[in-house]
Amino acid sequence: MKKQTYSLTSDLSGPLYAALLDAALTDCRFVVLTMPPRYWVRRPTRKILKQLKPYLLEDVWTDNAASAVQMGERIHQYRYSFNARSAQILKDVSDSLFAWQQPHRPENLSLRRADFSYWLVTVGRQQSGWFTLTELEWQHLREVVPQIEAVVKPETKQR
Repeated sequence: MKKQTYSLTSDLSGPLYAALLDAALTDCRFVVLTMPPRYWVRRPTRKILKQLKPYLLEDVWTDNAASAVQMGERIHQYRYSFNARSAQILKDVSDSLFAWQQPHRPENLSLRRADFSYWLVTVGRQQSGWFTLTELEWQHLREVVPQIEAVVKPETKQR
């Protein structure tokens, strides 16, 4: 199915952030967080990783991730099951997409479909992010989170 990329024009925070995570439960099965190698894992980040541990599927070092490619280095990637319980933890420990950065949180929250393709990618330090959605996914997102149209713009060039 053809997918369209939509760039975030601003951060999603508060109720909009929570609504986005709830809406993503329909299409996404994985949440991925990263840690660049140059950072020590500080207490607030360790606490979040501990809360998410029951949903941890894999932790790997990779240079094949959006944030790794942008930073030009290998990163530690934590891959979790995305479900109502893990989504609630994400809502409890952060109130915005771009807040996912060190020193208080793991970095670069991304949501993935069952085939592990990107649905949402964020790079907190750059205050950037994008969705890659099918037409049906975009329709669903607009229905469930109508405010989303105010904070995204379609890209003409696909990622």
